Amino acid sequence: PAYSTIRSADEDFEYSDDTVFFKFFFSLIPLVSIAAYYDEYKEKSLLSDERMKELTLRSLEMLVKGAQDRYIYVFTAMES
Repeated sequence: PAYSTIRSADEDFEYSDDTVFFKFFFSLIPLVSIAAYYDEYKEKSLLSDERMKELTLRSLEMLVKGAQDRYIYVFTAMES
């Protein structure tokens, strides 16, 4: 949705290479990995579906938060 809104205001807008890279490797790949190994991990860990969902969401939140914090730090450092 945000991309469509920005794109409608600025037709030349494109995601930066680092944004595309991050989205692919740190959002798509972890989701594929979770989907591929979900049942196997659940069986070995004896966790409930509810707990697995909680852990998945918390892990993805930590990943995104860490990337956002790092981006702000790197971007600020690059500007100085």
